[in-house]
Amino acid sequence: MARSRNAREAIKAYMYVRLCAAAVSLLLGRIGRWSGREIARCALSLARSAQAERDNESCFLCVQPAFIDL
Repeated sequence: MARSRNAREAIKAYMYVRLCAAAVSLLLGRIGRWSGREIARCALSLARSAQAERDNESCFLCVQPAFIDL
């Protein structure tokens, strides 16, 4: 049982690495055809998305659980 789980985990890790490599390859291929302005626009968009994600996370982290005494 543990052996098959290890095999599944190894396959998942391999597929993850292959997927990441394919994504990077695709991105680099597209960047090669982009102008400097398009790269800057994309980087700014990614930075804004990341900041929005962090802001959204902080909304959930600041909420304290409420307990109701009956």
